Amino acid sequence: MNFQKQFDTVTGALNIFDMSYLVSGATMLGVLVYAFPGLKDFVFHKDQVTVSIIICIVIAYVLGMISWIAGKQFRYWMMKHFGDKKTNDEDFESKFQETAQSFDFQGETIKKLLKDNNSAAYSYMWMRLDNSQDEDCRSRFVFASRSWVLRAIYEGLIPPVFVLAATILVKYFSVWKGWCEAFSQWQSGWTWKIILPWGENIIVGVIGAVVMTFASYIIVKLLAREARRCANTQIREVIVAYYHFVENKENMPSNTETDSNREQETNKNICLVILDKFRNAVKKLFE
Repeated sequence: MNFQKQFDTVTGALNIFDMSYLVSGATMLGVLVYAFPGLKDFVFHKDQVTVSIIICIVIAYVLGMISWIAGKQFRYWMMKHFGDKKTNDEDFESKFQETAQSFDFQGETIKKLLKDNNSAAYSYMWMRLDNSQDEDCRSRFVFASRSWVLRAIYEGLIPPVFVLAATILVKYFSVWKGWCEAFSQWQSGWTWKIILPWGENIIVGVIGAVVMTFASYIIVKLLAREARRCANTQIREVIVAYYHFVENKENMPSNTETDSNREQETNKNICLVILDKFRNAVKKLFE
């Protein structure tokens, strides 16, 4: 059985954008298998490797899309209520305007779009770069696309963080309760106060929830910040690439026109020199 060939066949239809869903989806799938060990028998089949690969890819892809949608909306919510307190549209507009105003666009279409709707202008730039046949432009476009992929990965990893935190809280509740019981016995020896079992459950639940929420918040905050940085990088790279590879080339005269103009200018200068020498010669004859 050629495992590599089967893997290439299954993944052949996937592109660079699908990888973002697969990364976050595979992470979520791993967390769910950890939380619910019974899922392992449904997903993994030792005797049918190809079926297992197909099942894993499909489940990971679907989970990745769901995780990305949920993570993206949660990042928008965090951005609106914390930090700069901007909506996603406001953040896009500010970054787009900041970058676009650094360039002098001359194309009629892009000038009109920039005046009317920045979102449409951005989509137009993306489309022109995607349709370009220039190798340097294609390389730059791939770089900008990677920013989108990284952004989607960071956003898609947000839900698995929360699910993992809840799983750890539940799975290790008995361990934390054992620590609480040991502490209760230790403190009762010198305070003569006994913590009832239901009180221990409340204490462990509250402390565990606070600790896991705080840890999750730190990780999610870092993921959201990196996702926003990638989004801003993508906006900047698309605008710069469009101006350099599309705008400049459209407004730059072709090589044929440039050579023709240069030849005409040279001939004109030669004629002026000859005419000036002829005038000087005639002038000397009559002196």
